[in-house]
Amino acid sequence: MYNASGEVIYVGKAKNLKNRVSSYFSGSKDAKTTALVLAVKDIEFTITLSEVEALILECELIQQYKPKYNIIFKDSKSYPYLVVTKSDKYPSLQYYRGTKKNPKDEYFGPYPNSQAVRDSLVLLQKMFRLRNCENAFFNNRSRPCLQHQIKRCSAPCTKLISVEDYAQDTKRACQFLAGSTNSLLDELSQKMHDLAAKENYEQAAQVRDQIRILNNVIDSQVIIGSDKNIDVLAIAQVEHIFGIQMLTIRKGRMLGSKSFINQRPNALVENKEQVLTRFIFDHYFNHRGLSFAVPDEIVVNLNFHDISQLTQALQKSLNKKINIIQLAQARADKIKWLQMSQQSIESTLLAKLDKDFILKSQFDKLAKALDIEKLQTIQGFDISHTMGDYTVGACVEFTKKGPNKANYRKFNIRNLTGGDDYLALEEAITRHLQQALLKNTLPDLLIIDGGKGQLKRAEQVCANLGISLKLLSMAKGSSRKPGLETLFLTSKGRTLELEPSDSALHLLQAVRDESHRFALTGHKSRRGKAIASKLEQIPGIGPNKRTKLLQRFGGLNEVKNASIESLAKVPGISIELATRIYNAIRDV
Repeated sequence: MYNASGEVIYVGKAKNLKNRVSSYFSGSKDAKTTALVLAVKDIEFTITLSEVEALILECELIQQYKPKYNIIFKDSKSYPYLVVTKSDKYPSLQYYRGTKKNPKDEYFGPYPNSQAVRDSLVLLQKMFRLRNCENAFFNNRSRPCLQHQIKRCSAPCTKLISVEDYAQDTKRACQFLAGSTNSLLDELSQKMHDLAAKENYEQAAQVRDQIRILNNVIDSQVIIGSDKNIDVLAIAQVEHIFGIQMLTIRKGRMLGSKSFINQRPNALVENKEQVLTRFIFDHYFNHRGLSFAVPDEIVVNLNFHDISQLTQALQKSLNKKINIIQLAQARADKIKWLQMSQQSIESTLLAKLDKDFILKSQFDKLAKALDIEKLQTIQGFDISHTMGDYTVGACVEFTKKGPNKANYRKFNIRNLTGGDDYLALEEAITRHLQQALLKNTLPDLLIIDGGKGQLKRAEQVCANLGISLKLLSMAKGSSRKPGLETLFLTSKGRTLELEPSDSALHLLQAVRDESHRFALTGHKSRRGKAIASKLEQIPGIGPNKRTKLLQRFGGLNEVKNASIESLAKVPGISIELATRIYNAIRDV
């Protein structure tokens, strides 16, 4: 279905197209269906040879066009996992997300979320003390870092462990990640006894500690009898929001879970079977080619009218046999997983509704306090710089759904002297409001981090552009503590009084803090680019030497903070050139 602009706003499939389409235009309809019907200006049909092909085509079109009235679940489209860099002499154990780069490295996963990876990383560091630093940091150490001091690394950078012993630790870490815990325990127990027999009690105690940690980990983890890769999917609906909880089991080990929430409030309400069918096909279709992301079995908390369609569509698209176990077929252990997943997603949906309600309440209270009839969008401005250099203005936007990052904007401020915050703010607001006027996207409230001076400049900008806009500035008190800000409504001193516990004030603080964070991020990025540009302008520094410097020190800020002696240790950098580099970038 298309709107007047030719944009695809809904994609659907049906056995009987006449009945399906007629149902939208006849009889009583809910508000969302009514809105869809009013927006439809054209309909296009595609006839397929089978229902399986119709399902595949439907999901492909939804992914391509992301129609306004179709349910779409938010997904990062990428899985995190752990990588052991066996291509290095002393392999590191690191969090990794992306495509596999070096075939010599060993990858473990998938993990359902970042926290599951980081938890595993901490445990492995405690047990096997593998390094997790980048090569640039590792190659430039002259003494052990803090990780060694807290017994999370064996300090191979300073040769406090032999290559052979470190290789053994790496092998054992890989054994653990592969699920070979019993053989690993046997090996560690034998090593502890051998060391004790040789009266090497200190190392025997270290191995004993490894065994204790490993036993604690095994006791705390849920171990599944089957060694299959399994995904458990539980769908739930709370009011107008659908959610799906995915429990990830790989090689008999429960790695964790991940929530998927429908992010389209305008989407037509469908039944759970339709939503789950589309999610299953869509999710695994997006991850085809990633063998670790596609399980052998999928367990669901529904009974489908015809599971064969979905199974055939998956097998045809993924070229892999996948068994879908419905609720009626699930045994006691799988029913337990489904119940656990369903409770989790229901709690998540309720929490989301509570969050949405709280945010809406904050907007309503602030609108009442400011006497604004309709408060839908709030924008916040801040300026960030270092002693007047690399000045960046930032604008963030909040709606009743929270931060709207699609409308975040950064402005590089140039040709300023002495760090004139007023002039920088004036330029940023002017540029932003000029664009907002053209697009008819002016906010209902504009918040400025500052006092009466900053507010006066904003008032002048609005006057110059002929805009009537509600303005508010937030000046920190002498103690700079949250809740003690002064809220200026006009530059002549009219203020708004809100109690520190007032949720309307909390909303203003959230917008102010987010604008500050975004401005600071933009400023740091601009300053980093300036350092890189400065490096390239130094006589004698070409692309190769610049690359060597960055690889050696691990980043531009590290190059800036390096001493002349350290710079001169980089191949191809003489003392004279190191001195030029040092002097050129110290003031950046």
